[in-house]
Amino acid sequence: MNAEHKTKSLAAKAAWPLLVLTAALQVYVGLSSVAYVFMGVANPASGLGGWTTAAMGGLQSLAAVAAFVLAARRDLRGTTLAVAGSIVLGWLSTLPSVVEQGLDFHGDDRVTPVYFVVSPLFAIAAATLAWRNVYPIAAALFVSAMTFVGILIVAAFAIIIAMYGF
Repeated sequence: MNAEHKTKSLAAKAAWPLLVLTAALQVYVGLSSVAYVFMGVANPASGLGGWTTAAMGGLQSLAAVAAFVLAARRDLRGTTLAVAGSIVLGWLSTLPSVVEQGLDFHGDDRVTPVYFVVSPLFAIAAATLAWRNVYPIAAALFVSAMTFVGILIVAAFAIIIAMYGF
């Protein structure tokens, strides 16, 4: 094992798997947005909004696939920028339904509006850090933060269900 691998921090080791997982989830979400139009599933927005969602979903998937290519080349900065772009495109795909139906910040589901606001802010902040190449590992972890939080929530839910049942 060479000296470079011995000196890598835990954050540097965690950045790549989280980026790849985030890119994989972005491909899945993007392709499912494209499928809405063709599968007869109730569109998140009607008319032009449904097609806008599909177009943004396709672009989101392309950006996430570009992240895979850049990850295979071990380009941390490029991968972070591609994942951030994919997240912002995914956020843009939700705008037609938000314009049509509104966003309820005082309803029962308090997580969705927070996710709607925080996710693009994290992506833009991570893209800025990656673009400037100041803290590339922090940028990679920052762009993957919402995915990591989602993983923790699913793990906590699974543990609670395993302990107490439904």
